[in-house]
Amino acid sequence: MGCVEFDCVTTVIDRQINESNYCQALVTSFDCGATTSDSHGLVFINNLDTLQNGIKSPYVTGSDLHYLKIKWLSKDTLLVQGADTLNNWKMPLSYKIPKTKKTIHIVYK
Repeated sequence: MGCVEFDCVTTVIDRQINESNYCQALVTSFDCGATTSDSHGLVFINNLDTLQNGIKSPYVTGSDLHYLKIKWLSKDTLLVQGADTLNNWKMPLSYKIPKTKKTIHIVYK
């Protein structure tokens, strides 16, 4: 079941918690009705947040043709596979967790 934000339906496809248990990475599918197929994204939330409070705009976005796969390589490094690196999707190399001094490093393959 998805949650609705800004007229979009967001469904969590995969959820991975880092080994230090302070951050969750979620692969999401979101449908805003403007396109013929869903888009996919990666959302980070602090483990203290609930799902409803934590899901915001996807931090990493992928095309409707690629499913993102994620795996924590360490407590602060996340491997992202399947991201569409050729079509100007948002693909940052790090993410600072709000209200903390922690940074997640992102590796694409």
